[in-house]
Amino acid sequence: MMATIKAFGPDMTCLGKKYIPHQWNIHDGEVSCNGNHSGFFSAENPLDVLTYYWNLNFDNEECWLCLIDGEIDRDGVDSKVTAQYLYPVMPLNLLQFASIAGKYIKEHPWVKHKMVYREEYKEKTMQFGRHEQLVIVRGKHPTAKAREGMVVVLLKEHPYTETITNMSVYQVDEKNYFSGTTYTIR
Repeated sequence: MMATIKAFGPDMTCLGKKYIPHQWNIHDGEVSCNGNHSGFFSAENPLDVLTYYWNLNFDNEECWLCLIDGEIDRDGVDSKVTAQYLYPVMPLNLLQFASIAGKYIKEHPWVKHKMVYREEYKEKTMQFGRHEQLVIVRGKHPTAKAREGMVVVLLKEHPYTETITNMSVYQVDEKNYFSGTTYTIR
């Protein structure tokens, strides 16, 4: 059994199949990530979900933490997996998603992703549809300056390796974290 992230439509559908939350959904038949693409698809790396679903809406419970089990197949390109059994555990808001993404990067520091900035992020538009609300920066001295509503993940690397030694996740809310202010992590 393993934890993954899955995107759904607002009515818990994906590719024409309706999923039932909080119970095991069972796929009868072959499980394959490649070829005929059969089974329940999800991703181990949360950021890969944003690659497939660039317009994902976190406000409409479209992104879920799931468990998968049974026969599992990997596509060998990124962290996409397909499984025989899928259990949608809970919907994720953007802050929860960002925390899980940061933890994944911390546990897999060698994995690179085009959505992760090196060392610095200054307010600018990202190329990932609606996900200009999420910023992830890693490095020896990561910094970010973001606007109101954005969620920021800062990942500090060990001085001599790419191992992540510290992580900070926050949302610019104008109460505790302010737009226009540059934040870092120690």
